[in-house]
Amino acid sequence: MNELKNKHRADESATDSPDDSDLDGRSPNSKFGRNSGPFLKKIKIKGYDTTDSLPKNLNFSVLDILGIIISVCSFFMDVAFDVLVAVVHYNNGNIWWFTLTVCFIAVPSLTMTGFSLRWYLVDADEKKLPTVSTTRWVLRIIFLVLQMGPLLRYMDSLYFGLKSNRSKPKIQDQVDFYKQMIYEDADATLLRLFECFMEAAPQLVLQLYIYTLSQAASPNFYTWTEIIQLISMFSSLVSMAWALASYQRALRYSLEDKKNMTLCGSVVQVIWRFFDIGSRVLALGLFATVFPNYFFIVCAVRYAVMFMWIRLMGTEFCDNK
Repeated sequence: MNELKNKHRADESATDSPDDSDLDGRSPNSKFGRNSGPFLKKIKIKGYDTTDSLPKNLNFSVLDILGIIISVCSFFMDVAFDVLVAVVHYNNGNIWWFTLTVCFIAVPSLTMTGFSLRWYLVDADEKKLPTVSTTRWVLRIIFLVLQMGPLLRYMDSLYFGLKSNRSKPKIQDQVDFYKQMIYEDADATLLRLFECFMEAAPQLVLQLYIYTLSQAASPNFYTWTEIIQLISMFSSLVSMAWALASYQRALRYSLEDKKNMTLCGSVVQVIWRFFDIGSRVLALGLFATVFPNYFFIVCAVRYAVMFMWIRLMGTEFCDNK
């Protein structure tokens, strides 16, 4: 995580900046200082751990634009169907299911908003980054209040990517805008990771449990509620698969010992994640049909065991300073 968020503070014992020759011929005196230009190796810069695995051809392609569009669509599709399911539960008088569904929508959304705001404030304190105008701050606040933090970062990533393409005659400007695009994309994928495990996954498990209960009561009849639940579960599954694949793709940009992910690799990642998660969900569904009363107990035990495992492994997540 720390490598992906390469704007974050590193250890105080980091070495001084390298000579200009380490910058692959790029001028170090840009608006990002030495934190710009494609590096040939991992360089530590006065308290910052900076890696670079940018492609040699800094071209923001149509496929990159398509990836952002798919990310935005999958985000809205997942949230929209979850809200629709909540409305259906409320109209059916299932207040308990309605409350749980709304909680799994609201809590992750507020969490993403909090992290997104925190990252904006950290970036504002970074002198190497360009100053953000008042108008842009107002726009950020509006999007955050509307709980659309990832959408704004995707828009910023698209904006900087297009600016990079238009700045090709000026090599250093192209590099700077391209790196800004990478930063915003990295932030967006991290926010989607929160949404993936705090919203999409719990919603998928919850709606699966409700669906198995309703099917046990009427196995030969599909109600409108069950159809909406199936669509919601499918959208959550697609959103999780895409979010994990996008995160892996963004992570590759910050790992010097890994090649950047190709289009074929991205497709394989999405398919792999889809069937990997789908098989586990299917196993949970089969378990719930036989032992519905123990379903949430198994999920809670699994969550507790994995949480303890992560803590024992000493995993650090999103250190800012």
